[in-house]
Amino acid sequence: MSKSDITDNKELIIKLYDSYNGYIISNEDKNTILANGSSPTYGTILLEGVDKLISELDSYDGVLYDLGSGVGQMVLYSSLQYPFKRCIGVELSKDRHKIAMEVKKELGASVENAEFYNDNILNIPVTDATAIYVSSLCFSDSFLAEVANKLNEELQPGTKVFSSRLISGLNANLDKEDSVQMSWEANSSIKHYTMH
Repeated sequence: MSKSDITDNKELIIKLYDSYNGYIISNEDKNTILANGSSPTYGTILLEGVDKLISELDSYDGVLYDLGSGVGQMVLYSSLQYPFKRCIGVELSKDRHKIAMEVKKELGASVENAEFYNDNILNIPVTDATAIYVSSLCFSDSFLAEVANKLNEELQPGTKVFSSRLISGLNANLDKEDSVQMSWEANSSIKHYTMH
């Protein structure tokens, strides 16, 4: 993979998302998100941050999940850029999910390994995951505890978990804390875990 491939895929994703806005969602979406223990506040990991997280993986041939995938940038970029078997995004907002599906359609067969689910992340099995990014910054403590229980029950030892918050009760080693570029901050904290 050459540096120009990375630049080209980044430019393609940035261009495709240029006309979409994940910050504005319907009141129905806001109420659904609040009722499920999260916040409708929106932000996204930037593509440079995605590359930094993925560089921490031992291999790129597994299954990547983005739990709280928003408009799907991480999933679609990862699908284009890396040889994952599957890249899966789970997003509760119907409006954001719709954007992800529209951009996926624009990309066509080049992202056939990308999948999106418009659902609560607690409802989607993640048993085949080799890496998970949990966009947990706006999760309530009680919802994050439910996420920890789900991951403890479903993930295999060695699965990598990246989270924007500490996940209390996660049966994993906290390998390190790092920072990545997010839409709201150039150096936002990310916790790197390896499941026991």
